[in-house]
Amino acid sequence: MTVKAQEAEKVTKMVLTQKDKAQRIVDGIEADKAVAKRSLDLAEPELEMARRALDTIESKDIATVRAMKHPPIVIRLIMDCVLLLFQRKMAPVHYDVETRFHKTSWTESLLVRRNIWQ
Repeated sequence: MTVKAQEAEKVTKMVLTQKDKAQRIVDGIEADKAVAKRSLDLAEPELEMARRALDTIESKDIATVRAMKHPPIVIRLIMDCVLLLFQRKMAPVHYDVETRFHKTSWTESLLVRRNIWQ
């Protein structure tokens, strides 16, 4: 009887150890969830501002950008971001002395812009 009691006690200790491990994992997940929720709450107003800004873009604005042969660096960088978002081909990264930044993928943007904007 004592042997069975000792075995039962060992099993109980193992179960409690596993329960403690599981509880630590759950606690960690809850902490991560709280951090993610705070980050999301902070990002929501920015996302809403971006949505409102997107609603202000008109087709004539897109036509203006399409017509540019040498757009400002900001527009080229934005188009690089668009290419990244749509997982399109990017030009190799090289330093551009003129802009003191990397060379953009404007040539690639010109190739795919119709597919993105339509």
